[in-house]
Amino acid sequence: MAVDRRVKYTKTVLKNALLELMQTYPIDKITVTALCEKADVNRGTFYAHYKDAYDLLQQIESELIDEVIESIPPTLKIEELSQMLELIFTTIKRNGSLCRVLFAEHNDKRFLKQILEAVRPNAFLQWRKLNPSAPEEQLDLLYTFFSNGAIAIISNWVQQDMEWDAASLARFIEQVSLHGLDAVRR
Repeated sequence: MAVDRRVKYTKTVLKNALLELMQTYPIDKITVTALCEKADVNRGTFYAHYKDAYDLLQQIESELIDEVIESIPPTLKIEELSQMLELIFTTIKRNGSLCRVLFAEHNDKRFLKQILEAVRPNAFLQWRKLNPSAPEEQLDLLYTFFSNGAIAIISNWVQQDMEWDAASLARFIEQVSLHGLDAVRR
């Protein structure tokens, strides 16, 4: 048991060190040496758990993505996009400090793209119900437009201390999404 607690402690201090460094530096400028110094851990201990700073960041993001996905109950109907987004935004808000670092200007938007890719099938299903004849490639373009706009809105929301409540933000993005479908109507 003691080993498990030490491993958990080591991983926690390394994660905290990375997130603290990411408040100042982009991930591509953070070295294992800097991480180890910040966490007060030797390099051998770091390499026992992670390949590099990107691997550590990937694990942090994966844990948060898992939490986001687990927050969506399996009984939620696939066409309830607004409710799904609200659950996602509630989880993001609950992890506000972490998300502020992950969504910061100097970090890439890979994390948000992964979350929005999980929503893609639900958006397509809802759009398909509204416009069954919309060509697949146009829905794809619409989703690309929608998801990049949503990434910008969500990043802005997180960086501005999440002033909107999760439900209002979800309804806003859903309305933009649904009315964007007008672009592919013939």
